Amino acid sequence: MTIINDQWELVEDRLRGRGKVSYYEIGANRLTETGNSPYAGELYDWPIQIAQKVNFDYEQFVEAFRTALDHFAGKYKPSVDSAMLEASIETGREFDKAKHG
Repeated sequence: MTIINDQWELVEDRLRGRGKVSYYEIGANRLTETGNSPYAGELYDWPIQIAQKVNFDYEQFVEAFRTALDHFAGKYKPSVDSAMLEASIETGREFDKAKHG
């Protein structure tokens, strides 16, 4: 286990969030999924999904997500598209801001 920050750690083959209520796990092979609407194929799912969760600090997730992408490189497909990653993170920030009103 590698602790990334107060809320996230790398465990074997996954990124695990240690939220206020429960654990949240993302398999290494799922890090670059893009299937969720309305951004299917355009943005990575996880930054958008985690931004909408109230029990995680979004910026700590971003740090952990970037670390996991580097750590697990080669264990997920497709490989990271830098422009898509940045757009996904920025869209997640918009959701996070809206969540906090």
